[in-house]
Amino acid sequence: ATPVGLAATRNTAGLVTLTWQPNPEPDIKGYQVESSKRADDGFREIMFAPVSGAETMTATEAGLEPGAVRYYRVRARDNERLESEWCETVEGMAKPLPDAPTSLQAAAAGPAFMLTWQPPPQGDITGYRVWAQKRLFGWTLVGSADQNHYRLELGVDDRLPVIAVTAIDQDKLESEKSEPLKLNP
Repeated sequence: ATPVGLAATRNTAGLVTLTWQPNPEPDIKGYQVESSKRADDGFREIMFAPVSGAETMTATEAGLEPGAVRYYRVRARDNERLESEWCETVEGMAKPLPDAPTSLQAAAAGPAFMLTWQPPPQGDITGYRVWAQKRLFGWTLVGSADQNHYRLELGVDDRLPVIAVTAIDQDKLESEKSEPLKLNP
């Protein structure tokens, strides 16, 4: 019989886990599991899942980029290598990067600036990184914060930098940088 009940996760960092119901036939050897970046073709085998005796069969595709979408299908194979039809294709997705913080603001506080921002909507944000833009290219890490504020200390002769902030979630996924903010005296 064609396997039934195939489901795929959508919010786990770096992987998608599949579950389905085991076939009723007693001579099933296992299940061929395939993945594709497209829903209608380009499938490749990611594993052969032997019968485990569990009430639910499982398979995992790991090493996925944040937000990667994959399509999956499964078919049963018996001891004589006879194969079922493919089950209906399902979509899975690795956990995406958190959104970037928004509304970055700076208020002068003596020789320092108090930076504040709006946290992203994700509920699993555990911290933030504050970045300063280098003169030509790239960014330098200035510091980190547990909350949506940071006190940026500057030396008397330091030039005022362009600042941006990223959010870090509980899975250590880091957002894109916020809109940059040029500090003004």
